Amino acid sequence: MRILLVDSKAPYRETIKNLLMTQADFDLVGVGVDGYDAIRLTDDLKPDVIILDTEIPLLDGLKTAASLRRRCPDAAIIIIADNMDDKTMVEAVRGGVMGLLLRGSIFEDVNSAVRNVTAGNCYMSRDLTPRAFNLFSHMVRKVNSASGDYFTAYETAKSYPRISRTELRITAFIGQGLSNRQISEILKLKEGTIRNYVSLILQKTNLKHRTQIALYALKNGFHGSEVCGKTDSSKRIEGATPNNSIAPTDL
Repeated sequence: MRILLVDSKAPYRETIKNLLMTQADFDLVGVGVDGYDAIRLTDDLKPDVIILDTEIPLLDGLKTAASLRRRCPDAAIIIIADNMDDKTMVEAVRGGVMGLLLRGSIFEDVNSAVRNVTAGNCYMSRDLTPRAFNLFSHMVRKVNSASGDYFTAYETAKSYPRISRTELRITAFIGQGLSNRQISEILKLKEGTIRNYVSLILQKTNLKHRTQIALYALKNGFHGSEVCGKTDSSKRIEGATPNNSIAPTDL
């Protein structure tokens, strides 16, 4: 079983790696730390199983999971969260996720989850089972209400071409309302360089002005933060090529 792991939290990432590597028939083919890695490594590696942290930087975890499902339909996706409310559970399942894990039960659950989802079964942490049943019961008894609350049309963003990690991050910062000067200070680049990047983003996305970039970032769930800006990309993943670009065409 070829497995891709994307988790932004280093201690948990190492724990999961070690647990997976104890299984002789598991092949951990890639490890990433953010949404960029999730998209690019899925495209490059075509794994059988994707284990995805819902709180990854750069891209919204649940939207990324739905995108990965469409990009690699044969892969089974398992998401990990510190906590999981009803809406998160429904959004995950609607996006094609087959495994729901709580961080607190990773040690007991991760290997069983991988085996179950690769066999075509669903899997969730034991603590989620009563809530999942209650949610299902409520939705069955109040079909109309549940449909209105949970199953509104899933909106997919229009396709866009390949953008680099830096362009993705700048798009995210624009979505947060940051100026070129503020972005240049975070990324340690000249303000003129940021303006050039903005022009490239407009050209590649076929957008007309900066406000459209901001709306575009919000619609696609892009995240930008100073924490992301301080990450050392040379240590991001095993076997990574930091200058590669991604094309999340259906996020």
